[in-house]
Amino acid sequence: MQEAEELGDISELIIVAQDTTRYGEDLYGKNRFVELLQKISALENVRKIRLLYCYPDVISDELIEEIASNDKILKYIDIPMQHTEDRVLKLMNRKGTREAYLALLKKLRARIPDMAIRSTFISGFPTETEAEFEEMCRFLQEAKLHNCGFFAYSKEPDTGAYRMKGHIHHATKKRRVKALYETQQRISCEILKGYVGKVVEVLCDGIDYEKSCFVGRAYFNAPDIDGKVYFNANEAMQGETYKVLIQSGDAYDLYGKTEDYTE
Repeated sequence: MQEAEELGDISELIIVAQDTTRYGEDLYGKNRFVELLQKISALENVRKIRLLYCYPDVISDELIEEIASNDKILKYIDIPMQHTEDRVLKLMNRKGTREAYLALLKKLRARIPDMAIRSTFISGFPTETEAEFEEMCRFLQEAKLHNCGFFAYSKEPDTGAYRMKGHIHHATKKRRVKALYETQQRISCEILKGYVGKVVEVLCDGIDYEKSCFVGRAYFNAPDIDGKVYFNANEAMQGETYKVLIQSGDAYDLYGKTEDYTE
Protein backbone atom coordinates (compact mmCIF):
# COMPACT_ATOMS: atom_id res chain seq x y z
CA MET A 1 0.00 0.00 0.00
CA GLN A 2 2.77 2.40 0.91
CA GLU A 3 4.68 1.61 -2.27
CA ALA A 4 1.57 2.13 -4.43
CA GLU A 5 0.88 5.46 -2.75
CA GLU A 6 4.45 6.71 -3.08
CA LEU A 7 4.59 6.00 -6.83
CA GLY A 8 2.61 9.16 -7.52
CA ASP A 9 -0.02 9.47 -10.24
CA ILE A 10 -0.37 6.02 -11.84
CA SER A 11 -2.30 5.43 -15.05
CA GLU A 12 -2.09 1.67 -14.64
CA LEU A 13 -0.81 -0.23 -11.61
CA ILE A 14 0.11 -3.85 -12.35
CA ILE A 15 -0.30 -6.36 -9.54
CA VAL A 16 2.16 -9.19 -10.17
CA ALA A 17 3.73 -12.05 -8.21
CA GLN A 18 4.45 -15.73 -8.69
CA ASP A 19 0.77 -16.19 -7.74
CA THR A 20 -1.04 -12.97 -6.88
CA THR A 21 -4.24 -14.80 -5.98
CA ARG A 22 -2.63 -16.31 -2.86
CA TYR A 23 -1.77 -12.93 -1.36
CA GLY A 24 -1.97 -12.97 2.42
CA GLU A 25 -1.73 -16.71 2.98
CA ASP A 26 1.91 -16.46 4.05
CA LEU A 27 1.63 -13.16 5.94
CA TYR A 28 -1.72 -13.56 7.66
CA GLY A 29 -2.61 -17.23 7.40
CA LYS A 30 -5.59 -16.48 5.18
CA ASN A 31 -6.26 -15.14 1.71
CA ARG A 32 -6.61 -11.35 1.65
CA PHE A 33 -6.20 -10.66 -2.07
CA VAL A 34 -9.65 -9.15 -2.57
CA GLU A 35 -9.14 -6.96 0.49
CA LEU A 36 -5.82 -5.76 -0.94
CA LEU A 37 -7.47 -4.86 -4.25
CA GLN A 38 -10.19 -2.91 -2.45
CA LYS A 39 -7.62 -0.92 -0.44
CA ILE A 40 -5.47 -0.15 -3.49
CA SER A 41 -8.59 0.89 -5.40
CA ALA A 42 -9.31 3.45 -2.70
CA LEU A 43 -6.03 5.26 -3.44
CA GLU A 44 -6.72 8.45 -5.38
CA ASN A 45 -3.40 8.30 -7.24
CA VAL A 46 -4.19 4.91 -8.86
CA ARG A 47 -6.42 5.15 -11.92
CA LYS A 48 -6.51 1.53 -13.14
CA ILE A 49 -5.34 -1.86 -11.86
CA ARG A 50 -4.22 -4.84 -13.96
CA LEU A 51 -3.99 -8.38 -12.59
CA LEU A 52 -1.29 -10.80 -13.72
CA TYR A 53 -0.58 -14.43 -12.76
CA CYS A 54 -3.80 -15.46 -11.08
CA TYR A 55 -3.66 -19.21 -10.60
CA PRO A 56 -6.90 -20.89 -11.71
CA ASP A 57 -7.51 -22.96 -8.57
CA VAL A 58 -7.59 -19.83 -6.39
CA ILE A 59 -9.83 -17.62 -8.54
CA SER A 60 -12.82 -17.44 -6.21
CA ASP A 61 -16.34 -16.19 -6.80
CA GLU A 62 -15.45 -13.30 -4.48
CA LEU A 63 -12.54 -12.30 -6.71
CA ILE A 64 -14.64 -12.57 -9.88
CA GLU A 65 -17.29 -10.36 -8.30
CA GLU A 66 -14.66 -7.79 -7.27
CA ILE A 67 -13.28 -7.62 -10.81
CA ALA A 68 -16.79 -7.29 -12.22
CA SER A 69 -17.96 -4.56 -9.84
CA ASN A 70 -14.75 -2.57 -9.31
CA ASP A 71 -14.38 0.08 -12.04
CA LYS A 72 -10.69 0.53 -11.30
CA ILE A 73 -9.83 -3.09 -12.08
CA LEU A 74 -9.34 -3.67 -15.80
CA LYS A 75 -11.43 -6.51 -17.21
CA TYR A 76 -8.29 -8.49 -17.95
CA ILE A 77 -6.75 -11.46 -16.22
CA ASP A 78 -3.67 -13.59 -16.81
CA ILE A 79 -4.30 -17.22 -15.79
CA PRO A 80 -1.20 -19.45 -16.24
CA MET A 81 -2.80 -22.82 -17.01
CA GLN A 82 0.47 -24.46 -18.17
CA HIS A 83 -1.27 -27.40 -19.88
CA THR A 84 -4.75 -28.63 -20.73
CA GLU A 85 -4.58 -32.42 -20.31
CA ASP A 86 -5.28 -33.95 -16.90
CA ARG A 87 -2.47 -36.52 -16.96
CA VAL A 88 0.20 -33.94 -17.80
CA LEU A 89 -1.18 -31.41 -15.32
CA LYS A 90 -0.91 -34.04 -12.59
CA LEU A 91 2.71 -34.72 -13.55
CA MET A 92 3.34 -30.98 -13.33
CA ASN A 93 1.84 -30.94 -9.81
CA ARG A 94 -0.90 -28.63 -11.04
CA LYS A 95 -4.30 -28.84 -9.37
CA GLY A 96 -6.33 -28.00 -12.46
CA THR A 97 -8.12 -30.16 -15.00
CA ARG A 98 -9.28 -29.50 -18.54
CA GLU A 99 -12.92 -29.54 -17.42
CA ALA A 100 -12.24 -27.19 -14.49
CA TYR A 101 -10.40 -24.71 -16.73
CA LEU A 102 -13.24 -24.57 -19.26
CA ALA A 103 -15.76 -24.18 -16.44
CA LEU A 104 -13.75 -21.28 -14.98
CA LEU A 105 -13.59 -19.53 -18.35
CA LYS A 106 -17.33 -19.95 -18.76
CA LYS A 107 -17.96 -18.54 -15.27
CA LEU A 108 -15.72 -15.53 -15.86
CA ARG A 109 -17.38 -14.68 -19.16
CA ALA A 110 -20.87 -15.18 -17.77
CA ARG A 111 -20.23 -12.56 -15.06
CA ILE A 112 -17.91 -10.31 -17.13
CA PRO A 113 -18.89 -10.69 -20.83
CA ASP A 114 -16.05 -8.46 -22.12
CA MET A 115 -13.36 -10.16 -20.01
CA ALA A 116 -9.98 -10.47 -21.77
CA ILE A 117 -8.21 -13.65 -20.69
CA ARG A 118 -4.55 -14.45 -21.26
CA SER A 119 -2.66 -17.65 -20.43
CA THR A 120 0.62 -19.47 -20.82
CA PHE A 121 1.23 -23.09 -21.75
CA ILE A 122 4.20 -25.45 -21.78
CA SER A 123 4.53 -28.06 -24.50
CA GLY A 124 6.94 -30.97 -24.59
CA PHE A 125 6.74 -31.84 -20.90
CA PRO A 126 8.27 -35.32 -20.36
CA THR A 127 6.00 -38.11 -21.74
CA GLU A 128 3.62 -35.65 -23.43
CA THR A 129 2.11 -37.60 -26.34
CA GLU A 130 1.24 -36.35 -29.79
CA ALA A 131 -2.43 -36.89 -28.95
CA GLU A 132 -2.13 -34.74 -25.80
CA PHE A 133 -0.45 -31.99 -27.80
CA GLU A 134 -3.28 -32.13 -30.37
CA GLU A 135 -5.83 -31.92 -27.56
CA MET A 136 -4.11 -28.76 -26.35
CA CYS A 137 -4.65 -27.25 -29.79
CA ARG A 138 -8.32 -28.23 -29.61
CA PHE A 139 -8.60 -26.69 -26.16
CA LEU A 140 -7.34 -23.36 -27.54
CA GLN A 141 -9.98 -23.46 -30.25
CA GLU A 142 -12.67 -24.03 -27.65
CA ALA A 143 -11.33 -21.60 -25.02
CA LYS A 144 -10.85 -18.70 -27.45
CA LEU A 145 -8.40 -16.79 -25.25
CA HIS A 146 -7.39 -13.24 -26.19
CA ASN A 147 -3.66 -13.96 -25.99
CA CYS A 148 -1.33 -16.81 -25.06
CA GLY A 149 2.34 -17.45 -24.54
CA PHE A 150 3.80 -20.87 -25.38
CA PHE A 151 7.06 -22.33 -24.17
CA ALA A 152 8.94 -25.53 -24.84
CA TYR A 153 9.64 -27.50 -21.66
CA SER A 154 13.16 -26.78 -20.44
CA LYS A 155 15.04 -29.45 -18.50
CA GLU A 156 16.13 -27.77 -15.27
CA PRO A 157 18.30 -29.46 -12.59
CA ASP A 158 16.89 -29.91 -9.08
CA THR A 159 13.33 -30.35 -10.36
CA GLY A 160 11.19 -33.46 -10.21
CA ALA A 161 10.70 -33.44 -13.98
CA TYR A 162 14.46 -33.40 -14.55
CA ARG A 163 14.69 -37.02 -13.35
CA MET A 164 11.63 -38.22 -15.23
CA LYS A 165 11.86 -40.62 -18.14
CA GLY A 166 10.36 -39.84 -21.52
CA HIS A 167 11.92 -36.48 -22.31
CA ILE A 168 10.81 -35.10 -25.66
CA HIS A 169 13.27 -34.39 -28.48
CA HIS A 170 13.99 -30.68 -28.86
CA ALA A 171 12.88 -30.69 -32.51
CA THR A 172 9.50 -32.13 -31.52
CA LYS A 173 9.07 -29.53 -28.78
CA LYS A 174 9.94 -26.75 -31.22
CA ARG A 175 7.41 -28.06 -33.78
CA ARG A 176 4.65 -28.30 -31.18
CA VAL A 177 5.22 -24.78 -29.83
CA LYS A 178 5.18 -23.39 -33.37
CA ALA A 179 1.88 -25.15 -34.09
CA LEU A 180 0.36 -23.82 -30.87
CA TYR A 181 1.36 -20.26 -31.76
CA GLU A 182 -0.16 -20.68 -35.23
CA THR A 183 -3.40 -21.97 -33.72
CA GLN A 184 -3.62 -19.08 -31.26
CA GLN A 185 -2.66 -16.57 -33.95
CA ARG A 186 -5.80 -17.44 -35.92
CA ILE A 187 -7.94 -17.13 -32.77
CA SER A 188 -6.42 -13.79 -31.72
CA CYS A 189 -6.79 -12.43 -35.24
CA GLU A 190 -10.50 -13.26 -35.24
CA ILE A 191 -10.98 -11.65 -31.81
CA LEU A 192 -9.17 -8.46 -32.82
CA LYS A 193 -11.16 -8.19 -36.05
CA GLY A 194 -14.22 -7.92 -33.84
CA TYR A 195 -13.01 -4.51 -32.67
CA VAL A 196 -12.84 -3.03 -36.18
CA GLY A 197 -15.42 -0.28 -36.51
CA LYS A 198 -15.70 0.11 -32.74
CA VAL A 199 -14.35 2.78 -30.42
CA VAL A 200 -11.99 1.56 -27.68
CA GLU A 201 -10.32 3.44 -24.85
CA VAL A 202 -6.54 3.49 -25.32
CA LEU A 203 -3.85 4.43 -22.81
CA CYS A 204 -1.17 6.32 -24.74
CA ASP A 205 2.37 4.99 -24.22
CA GLY A 206 4.04 7.54 -26.50
CA ILE A 207 5.05 7.83 -30.15
CA ASP A 208 6.13 5.07 -32.54
CA TYR A 209 8.51 6.93 -34.81
CA GLU A 210 8.84 4.06 -37.30
CA LYS A 211 5.09 4.02 -37.89
CA SER A 212 4.78 7.81 -37.51
CA CYS A 213 1.85 7.59 -35.13
CA PHE A 214 0.99 7.30 -31.47
CA VAL A 215 1.02 3.92 -29.75
CA GLY A 216 -0.85 2.69 -26.73
CA ARG A 217 -2.80 -0.15 -25.19
CA ALA A 218 -6.42 -1.07 -24.68
CA TYR A 219 -7.59 -2.88 -21.54
CA PHE A 220 -6.86 -6.22 -23.23
CA ASN A 221 -3.18 -5.35 -23.81
CA ALA A 222 -0.69 -5.87 -20.99
CA PRO A 223 2.64 -4.10 -21.58
CA ASP A 224 5.44 -6.07 -23.27
CA ILE A 225 3.49 -9.34 -23.58
CA ASP A 226 0.39 -8.47 -25.63
CA GLY A 227 -0.21 -6.44 -28.77
CA LYS A 228 -0.62 -2.68 -29.08
CA VAL A 229 -2.94 -0.09 -30.55
CA TYR A 230 -1.38 2.26 -33.09
CA PHE A 231 -3.39 5.39 -33.70
CA ASN A 232 -3.38 8.79 -35.34
CA ALA A 233 -4.43 11.82 -33.33
CA ASN A 234 -4.07 15.57 -33.54
CA GLU A 235 -2.22 15.31 -30.25
CA ALA A 236 -1.82 12.79 -27.46
CA MET A 237 0.06 12.67 -24.18
CA GLN A 238 1.76 9.68 -22.61
CA GLY A 239 -0.25 8.37 -19.67
CA GLU A 240 -3.57 9.80 -20.86
CA THR A 241 -6.43 7.78 -22.34
CA TYR A 242 -8.13 8.44 -25.68
CA LYS A 243 -11.14 7.09 -27.49
CA VAL A 244 -9.84 5.45 -30.68
CA LEU A 245 -11.93 4.32 -33.63
CA ILE A 246 -10.43 1.01 -34.76
CA GLN A 247 -10.00 0.82 -38.54
CA SER A 248 -8.05 -2.43 -38.98
CA GLY A 249 -6.25 -5.19 -37.12
CA ASP A 250 -4.05 -8.26 -37.46
CA ALA A 251 -3.15 -11.16 -35.16
CA TYR A 252 -1.37 -8.89 -32.67
CA ASP A 253 -2.17 -5.21 -33.10
CA LEU A 254 -4.97 -2.79 -33.86
CA TYR A 255 -4.84 0.40 -35.92
CA GLY A 256 -7.10 3.42 -35.73
CA LYS A 257 -7.56 7.11 -35.09
CA THR A 258 -9.15 9.41 -32.56
CA GLU A 259 -12.59 10.53 -33.69
CA ASP A 260 -11.50 14.18 -33.98
CA TYR A 261 -8.34 13.41 -35.98
CA THR A 262 -7.86 15.56 -39.08
CA GLU A 263 -5.26 14.47 -41.66
